[in-house]
Amino acid sequence: NVPIVDGTFTAESGYIQTSYDIHEIKISDGEGNVLSNAFVIDGDNYSVTIEMARGEAVESFTLGDEDVSNMLSDEVAGVTLTVENIDQDKEFVLIKRTGATVSVSVDLKDLEVVSAAPASVNMREPLTFSFRLPEGKVVKDIKDNGESVMQYCQVSNGVATVNIPCVYKEMNIIVTTESVEYTLTIEGEGHGTVTASTYSPKANSSVILTARFDEGYEKTHMFDWVKVNGKEVRLNPDGTYVIENIKGDIIVQYSVVVIDSNEDDGNSDGESVNGSDDGSSENQDSQNKNSGCLSSVGSNALMGVVPLIFAAIIIVIKMGQRNEKKDTDR
Repeated sequence: NVPIVDGTFTAESGYIQTSYDIHEIKISDGEGNVLSNAFVIDGDNYSVTIEMARGEAVESFTLGDEDVSNMLSDEVAGVTLTVENIDQDKEFVLIKRTGATVSVSVDLKDLEVVSAAPASVNMREPLTFSFRLPEGKVVKDIKDNGESVMQYCQVSNGVATVNIPCVYKEMNIIVTTESVEYTLTIEGEGHGTVTASTYSPKANSSVILTARFDEGYEKTHMFDWVKVNGKEVRLNPDGTYVIENIKGDIIVQYSVVVIDSNEDDGNSDGESVNGSDDGSSENQDSQNKNSGCLSSVGSNALMGVVPLIFAAIIIVIKMGQRNEKKDTDR
């Protein structure tokens, strides 16, 4: 602890004795309550932020009889005072007022409004508005008084929502958009193809995928899987799938596999499959199993008939021998 005498404190460091002049910087509310108090070395700079609640604003800020409100800057949390090159004690008085509002202006050009911004909001309260992006358009930038606030914008299902958490100054917002097209590519193998309604989709648009088998392979093959940007999707019964609200480039992949043992036989009774599990594989297994059972039954039946045939042959031979003996006796 260093004693302060007449605004000066003395500290001894090693064999060198150093003295500093210090000054008190105080901020009160005009009713005897101290909002901030600090001691600063002569010639230094000093900065402090006084917290302000929602709806609060500065009514006046004085130093003695002089209005020095220009020394304050509005911040998210409150107002900040910065004093440079301090050479004397200073006592400021900050008077607050409640119910303060700030004006809001939002220029959306020709965009469709979903949720309009209010004309004004309470000081340090949030501001929210939303608008719909037309097909092929994305948000290029959102600026408030020339400063980007794009970090407060979120887009979902073609609707952009702007949520600024704390408004502490007059807002003049301008929204700009730009046209964007993406690329759709398709990769696959097997006796089938997947086509797209467009290969250059616009932002926020939709694309219809259509899966078809090569001619003659409808009954013997199936689409094993179809993926959109690595995620497997399920085709509709008619072999279509819709990609909605496109926000970037798209890669579609697919694989067609055989469901019949004779790949080249287009007259097979196998059922075609369009991206859904209709049990064809299980039916094929069942047929194979049933075929095996039938083969087993036939083998067992044949094994039972063979001994009977041999017995009948032996009987016929013996009867012939007896008849020959009777003829000899005669």
